[in-house]
Amino acid sequence: MADISTFRQACKPDQDYNLLIVSDLHLSEGRHPQTKKFSRNEDFFFDEEFSRFLDYHQQHPQENGKPWHLIINGDFLDFLQVTSTDLDPVLDAEFLRYLDAGTVEEARAKLSYDRAHLDYGYGCGPREGVYKLWRIMDGHWRFFKALADFLVNGNRITMIKGNHDADFFYPEVQRAFVSKLRTIYEEEMKRAHDPAITQKMRRLANTCESGELRFSSWFYYEQNLLWVEHGNQYDNLNCFRNWLSPMLPRIPGYDRHQDELDLPWGSLFVRYLFNQVESSDPLSDHVRPQTKFISYFLAHQPFAAFKFLVTSGRYMLKKMRRSWSQLVPGAYAERDAAQAVAMEDLARHSDASLDQLREVYNLRAQSVLKEDPGSTLWRTIRFLTRSRFMLPVLLIVCPLASLYLWVRSFFPPAEEYDTLGHKAVEIAEKMKVRYVVMGHTHDTDLQPLATHAGEYFNTGTWTTVFSQEELLMGDESELVFACGIRENNGADLKMLLMKWNDPAGEPRLVRLLETGEERAASLARAKPAPPAHAVAA
Repeated sequence: MADISTFRQACKPDQDYNLLIVSDLHLSEGRHPQTKKFSRNEDFFFDEEFSRFLDYHQQHPQENGKPWHLIINGDFLDFLQVTSTDLDPVLDAEFLRYLDAGTVEEARAKLSYDRAHLDYGYGCGPREGVYKLWRIMDGHWRFFKALADFLVNGNRITMIKGNHDADFFYPEVQRAFVSKLRTIYEEEMKRAHDPAITQKMRRLANTCESGELRFSSWFYYEQNLLWVEHGNQYDNLNCFRNWLSPMLPRIPGYDRHQDELDLPWGSLFVRYLFNQVESSDPLSDHVRPQTKFISYFLAHQPFAAFKFLVTSGRYMLKKMRRSWSQLVPGAYAERDAAQAVAMEDLARHSDASLDQLREVYNLRAQSVLKEDPGSTLWRTIRFLTRSRFMLPVLLIVCPLASLYLWVRSFFPPAEEYDTLGHKAVEIAEKMKVRYVVMGHTHDTDLQPLATHAGEYFNTGTWTTVFSQEELLMGDESELVFACGIRENNGADLKMLLMKWNDPAGEPRLVRLLETGEERAASLARAKPAPPAHAVAA
C-alpha cells in the first residue's frame, strides 16, 4: 500500500470527473452474518438500492463521457452506534491478527471499554475504531462490493469525515478500510466464480494505491466552483474543538485514554444515552421533529425513560466531569499545535490559501463543554460536577439537561434560522465559490447564494425520516444526492439536487416545499432597485 499521506487528504481536484455527492448514510452494524438479522441501532437498509444507484451512473455516462467522482460527505459510517463487544476466535480471526493477540482475552486487554457496562461498546481509539469499522463492513457486504466495483471501473471516491465517523481521522482506520474493502471484493468474486478475479483485484489495488480512494479530514474544494464539507462544525453540540486534531488533550490521571477521540457533547449523548433508547425503540432515530418521539416515549414508556436517564446518567456525568477537567490552562496546547500544523498541510495540498482556511474554520460554533464561555454560571456548574455530595442530584439533572439541549438543537431560535444556510453564504464569499454542499442536518435543502449566482445544497440523508413534509411529499428526504456535470472542458460545473428513484431505476429532481422566509427573500431579490432620482429625493 502507498504511504498513508496518499489517503490522508485528497489531492488537488481533477476536473476530468463528474460528481456525485451523498452524505449521512449512517451505516452501522447492519445484518449479522450468523443471526441474519439487523442490529436494532441500524439506520441504513438500502444496500441494494445504493448498488443500483452506482450501477446506473456507470451505465449511463453523461454527454461529456467523463467518469464519476463519488464524494461521501460525512457520517458515512456510524461508529457511535456500534455497541457490540463480542469477539469470536473464528469470525474475528482477522481482527485478532491485527491486534497480534492469540486469544480473545488478550485482544480484550488491548481495547478500551467499561468492563461493568459493555452496553456502550468499546471506546473511541484507533484499535477500537478498527473493530467497529470491520463490524460495520461485515454487516453491509453488498454495499462495499458495489463501492469496490465502482473503483475498479475507473471511478474515484473521496470520503470526508463527519461527527459520527470521526474515527476516520486515524491512519489505522483508513488502512483497515482499504484492507477490508479488498477482502470483501475478493470473497464476493470467489463466491460468484468470476473468471477475471485476478485482473480485478490487481486493478482495485492499483486504484487504491494511486489515490483514487481518498480520505479528506475536512473538505473538498474546487477553486471558483465548489466547497463541500459535512457541516457539524457549525453546530455547537456536535462541533469538535480541534477538527483536524480531534484527540483528547493530555491530562494527568487520564493517560490510558490519550489516543481516544475528544467527543463533543452530541456524540456523548448518542453513545451513552440515545443508543439505549433506540435499542428499545428502533423508530426513535427516524422521527422529525424529534420532540414527537420524545413526548411519545415519556408518555407511553415512563419507567423505561426513567431507567435510561438514571442508568446512563452516571456515565454522562463521568464524561461531563472529564470534559470540564480538560479546561485547565494549557490542557489543549499540544492539540492546538497539531491543529495548526494540519491546517498548514491542508493549505499545501489544496488550492486554498492558509488565510482562507483559517477564516472558514473560524466560522465554526463554540463546542459545548469543550470551550469555557467564562460565565459565572458555567463555573458554578463545573464546580458542582466535581462535588461528590451533588452526584445523586446531578445523576438526574444532567441527562435531562442533555435531553433538553439535544431536542432544542432541532429548534434553533428564529434569529439562528438555518445556520448551515447562513454559513454557506459566508463560505461562498470567503472561498469565492459558486456552490456550497453540506449534510449533517438530515434536512434536504436548496437555496440560492447571491455570491457568484451560486447555490447551497444540503443532501439530506439516505436513512428513513418520518415528518409532516415527508407524509405530503412522499420519501423526498431519502436517497438524495447532488450531481455535478462538467461543462466547457471541465472549466465549469452544473449542479443539480437529485434523489434516486429505485422503483423507476433512475434519478429524479428533488421536490421541496418553499418556506415563508424563503419566499420573502426571493421577492426581495427580485424587487427592482428604485431609480437614482427617487433615492436622491
